[in-house]
Amino acid sequence: MASGMPVIVSDGLGSKELIKDNGFVVREWEEAIDRVNEILESENLRREFSKNSWEIAKSLHWKNHAEKVKELMEKLE
Repeated sequence: MASGMPVIVSDGLGSKELIKDNGFVVREWEEAIDRVNEILESENLRREFSKNSWEIAKSLHWKNHAEKVKELMEKLE
Protein backbone atom coordinates (compact mmCIF):
# COMPACT_ATOMS: atom_id res chain seq x y z
CA MET A 1 0.00 0.00 0.00
CA ALA A 2 2.76 2.44 0.85
CA SER A 3 4.00 2.01 -2.71
CA GLY A 4 0.60 2.99 -4.02
CA MET A 5 -0.27 -0.46 -5.31
CA PRO A 6 -3.71 -2.05 -5.50
CA VAL A 7 -4.09 -4.72 -2.82
CA ILE A 8 -5.58 -8.21 -2.95
CA VAL A 9 -5.88 -10.08 0.34
CA SER A 10 -7.39 -13.34 1.46
CA ASP A 11 -10.56 -13.19 3.53
CA GLY A 12 -9.11 -15.72 5.97
CA LEU A 13 -5.60 -14.36 6.47
CA GLY A 14 -6.19 -10.91 7.87
CA SER A 15 -5.53 -7.34 6.77
CA LYS A 16 -8.94 -7.17 5.14
CA GLU A 17 -9.80 -4.21 7.36
CA LEU A 18 -7.27 -2.20 5.33
CA ILE A 19 -9.16 -2.74 2.08
CA LYS A 20 -11.28 0.36 1.49
CA ASP A 21 -11.63 1.13 -2.21
CA ASN A 22 -7.99 0.18 -2.77
CA GLY A 23 -8.26 -3.48 -3.70
CA PHE A 24 -10.15 -6.71 -3.21
CA VAL A 25 -10.75 -9.27 -0.48
CA VAL A 26 -10.94 -12.75 -2.01
CA ARG A 27 -11.97 -16.14 -0.69
CA GLU A 28 -10.33 -18.51 -3.17
CA TRP A 29 -7.29 -18.44 -5.42
CA GLU A 30 -9.46 -18.54 -8.54
CA GLU A 31 -11.11 -15.32 -7.42
CA ALA A 32 -7.67 -13.79 -6.79
CA ILE A 33 -6.72 -14.55 -10.40
CA ASP A 34 -9.91 -12.90 -11.63
CA ARG A 35 -9.28 -9.79 -9.53
CA VAL A 36 -5.65 -9.50 -10.68
CA ASN A 37 -6.84 -9.66 -14.27
CA GLU A 38 -9.54 -7.09 -13.54
CA ILE A 39 -6.94 -4.68 -12.17
CA LEU A 40 -4.57 -5.30 -15.07
CA GLU A 41 -7.29 -4.75 -17.66
CA SER A 42 -8.64 -1.50 -16.21
CA GLU A 43 -6.33 1.50 -16.09
CA ASN A 44 -8.99 3.55 -14.29
CA LEU A 45 -9.39 0.91 -11.58
CA ARG A 46 -5.60 0.64 -11.19
CA ARG A 47 -5.28 4.40 -10.79
CA GLU A 48 -8.15 4.63 -8.31
CA PHE A 49 -6.89 1.71 -6.20
CA SER A 50 -3.32 3.03 -6.32
CA LYS A 51 -4.35 6.50 -5.18
CA ASN A 52 -6.51 5.09 -2.39
CA SER A 53 -3.77 2.69 -1.24
CA TRP A 54 -1.35 5.59 -0.93
CA GLU A 55 -3.86 7.66 1.07
CA ILE A 56 -4.62 4.77 3.43
CA ALA A 57 -0.92 4.06 3.93
CA LYS A 58 -0.29 7.73 4.78
CA SER A 59 -3.05 7.61 7.39
CA LEU A 60 -1.34 4.61 9.03
CA HIS A 61 1.99 6.41 9.47
CA TRP A 62 3.37 6.18 13.03
CA LYS A 63 3.25 9.97 13.42
CA ASN A 64 -0.53 9.95 12.94
CA HIS A 65 -0.89 7.25 15.57
CA ALA A 66 1.33 9.20 17.95
CA GLU A 67 -0.89 12.27 17.54
CA LYS A 68 -3.99 10.21 18.31
CA VAL A 69 -2.38 8.75 21.44
CA LYS A 70 -1.32 12.24 22.54
CA GLU A 71 -4.89 13.55 22.09
CA LEU A 72 -6.29 10.66 24.12
CA MET A 73 -3.75 11.19 26.89
CA GLU A 74 -4.60 14.89 27.06
CA LYS A 75 -8.30 14.05 27.44
CA LEU A 76 -7.48 11.84 30.44
CA GLU A 77 -5.67 14.63 32.29
